[in-house]
Amino acid sequence: MLIVLNFYSNTNKKIFSIVVTFVCCVGFRVQFPQGQALHALPIVRAVGEQVNLACPSSMAKGLPGKVHWEKVNGDLPFAHRINQGVLALDKLTKQDAGLYKCTTETNGLASVTHVTLEVTDFVPQFNGIGHLELQPLEEENWKNLDVVLSVKPNVRDGLIFYTEKTNPNSPKPENFHSAGLKGGKIFYKYNVGDGDVYLVGSHPVRVGEWQTIQLTNNPEKGSLTVNSFDVHEHANKGTPPSTVESRNVNLGGLAGVNIRKEHIGVNKPFIGSISQMLVNGKPVDLGESAKRDDDVSQTQICSDNPCQNGAECTVVNVAKGFTCKCPHGYSGDVCQFKDGNCTSTKVCLHGACVDGECQCPYNRRGAQCELTEDEPLTSVQFDGATSYLTLDTPENLRNFSVTMKLQVKDTRKDQLIAYVGSDYNPKSSHVMGLAIINGKFTYIYNNGDGHLVMEGDQSVQSGEVYTVEVKRRGQKSDLKINGRKMDRESRVRLEPFVAGTGLFVGGLPPGVPANRHLASLSPLKGCILKVVLNKEDINVRKAAERNSANVRPCGDDVPTISSVGTQETPQVPVPSGTLYTPVTPSATRPSIVQPTPTASRCSGRA
Repeated sequence: MLIVLNFYSNTNKKIFSIVVTFVCCVGFRVQFPQGQALHALPIVRAVGEQVNLACPSSMAKGLPGKVHWEKVNGDLPFAHRINQGVLALDKLTKQDAGLYKCTTETNGLASVTHVTLEVTDFVPQFNGIGHLELQPLEEENWKNLDVVLSVKPNVRDGLIFYTEKTNPNSPKPENFHSAGLKGGKIFYKYNVGDGDVYLVGSHPVRVGEWQTIQLTNNPEKGSLTVNSFDVHEHANKGTPPSTVESRNVNLGGLAGVNIRKEHIGVNKPFIGSISQMLVNGKPVDLGESAKRDDDVSQTQICSDNPCQNGAECTVVNVAKGFTCKCPHGYSGDVCQFKDGNCTSTKVCLHGACVDGECQCPYNRRGAQCELTEDEPLTSVQFDGATSYLTLDTPENLRNFSVTMKLQVKDTRKDQLIAYVGSDYNPKSSHVMGLAIINGKFTYIYNNGDGHLVMEGDQSVQSGEVYTVEVKRRGQKSDLKINGRKMDRESRVRLEPFVAGTGLFVGGLPPGVPANRHLASLSPLKGCILKVVLNKEDINVRKAAERNSANVRPCGDDVPTISSVGTQETPQVPVPSGTLYTPVTPSATRPSIVQPTPTASRCSGRA
C-alpha cells in the first residue's frame, strides 16, 4: 500500500511529497525528495480571525475521495466546519494553534497533509472607519485609573481611547475619559465629577512612530504623560465617580461620535496602530474578548522585518507590537546583540562571543571572562577596532546635550565618536551621530523628514585635546568645538525623534548593524577623557562595567600619529599584574562593530 504525504506552504503551494510504502503489512519505508526537509512555513493568523485550511491531494486530483481532518495531540475546535475538504475555523483562539492532519483516501491510496497553524496576538490597524470595543472598566478603575497605551499614528487628529458612565439614552455622560490626537498633540479630557478637564502635550508627536501614552486619575489628581517625559497634571477635588453603569471601552473611534463631539475632544476616528493597552498594570486582550468592526485589521508590522540577524518576527501585544525569536548566538529585543554562546562546549560567562573568542566587559578577563579584576577607570581608551562603550538611551532628544573631552590618535580614517538611533534597523532608523569625517568633527542628524550635517571649520590634529559639544533644543541643533559654535545651527530645523537604542560611544556592540548614514565609519581610535550628558558628569567606569568591550584607561601618555603614514607604537602604561582583555556587554546585552546584518524573516503574515 502507498501513502503519499504532501507538504504545503501557507499559500497552499505544494512544497514536496513523501511516499510511504508498506512492506508485507509489517514495516514501511519513507521516501523523501532529494535535498528536501520535513519542514514547511506555518499558516499564521491572529486571534479572532478566520482561517481556511486546505487539504489538496495530487494523487486524488479529479477523483472522488474521502477527506478526514484531525488535530495532532488534541481535538478539533468545537465550531469547525469542513466544506469540500477545506477545514474552516472561525474566531480563532490561542488554543486553536497546533498541527493539523488531513487524510484523503482515493481508490485505495491515502494522501496525508500536515498543516501548522500559528495563532498570534491581535494588534489592530485602524483605517478611520472601524473601531474596537472592550469590556467596561471596573469600578475600582474609575476611582484609581492607570491606563497605558502604545500607539503609532498615521494622522495628526483622531480619537484613540474613550469610555464613559451614563444612563441609557442619556445625551450626556455622568463621567468620561477620552484621549486622542489633535493637531499632532496628545490630549486627555476627562470628567470624574468635578467638571471637564483638558490636558494636552507640550509638543506634537511624530506621525509613523510609536508613542507611549499614560493616563492616570485618582481623587487627588489627573495626569497625562507622553513618552515618559512630557507630563501634565490637574488637581482633582476628590468627588467620587457616579454610580451609574460603566460603558464599553472604545479604541480607535466611537459609534455615534457626533453625539459626543462636545466633550470627547476630537470628532475624527484614529488612523494607525494600537499595539497594547494596560489597565492598572494588567494587559488587556485586544483580540479574543474584543468586539471589532470588519474594517479593523491585523497590523503588518512584521512585513518590514524589524528583527535583526535572521531572527523571526511575531506580532504580540507589547510596546512596539512584535517580538523576535533570536537565532543561536544573538540576544536583545530585536536580536541586535551577539551573546556569549560560541559553541555547544564554549560559552562566555560575561560579554559576547565574536569569531569564537570572548570579548569581556571592563574588569573581566580570562578565556570565558570568568576572572575579575579591579582597575580604576576615569578616562576611556578605544582601540579603533572592537572597543565601544554604551550609555543609557536618552530620555528625549528635544532637550539634549552631550559634551566630550577627547584626544584622537589617528585622523586618517573616518571614525564614529557617538551614535543613537530610533531603532536598530540600519535601513529605516533615524539617527543622531558625532563623527570625524574628512578629518573634521561632524554632526549628523536625520529624522526621516530631513538630513542635517554640521562640520567643524578646522581639521582635527592627532594628539590634541578637544572639547566637543552637541546640543539640541526643540527643532534646532548646534555644534561647538572648544567653545566655538559652528555657523549652521539655524539653517535646518528638524523635529526630535524618539530614541530607541543605547547611546553608543566609540563604536558599535557586536551584532548591531551600522545605520546607512554612518555605515562607512570605523570605530574610534583615541581617548575620551570626560563625558557630560545633559549637564551631568558620566561615571565611565560604571558604564563600562555594564556594557563595553576592549576599553582600558588612557594612562598618562596617549599615543598619537605624528604624521600621515607614520604611526607611533602605542605606549600605554599597564600596571604590573593587570591583564587587559577585550570587553563586551553582559550576556544579556552583547553586540558587534559594523557587521553585515543577515536578512531577517518573519514567521508568516504579520
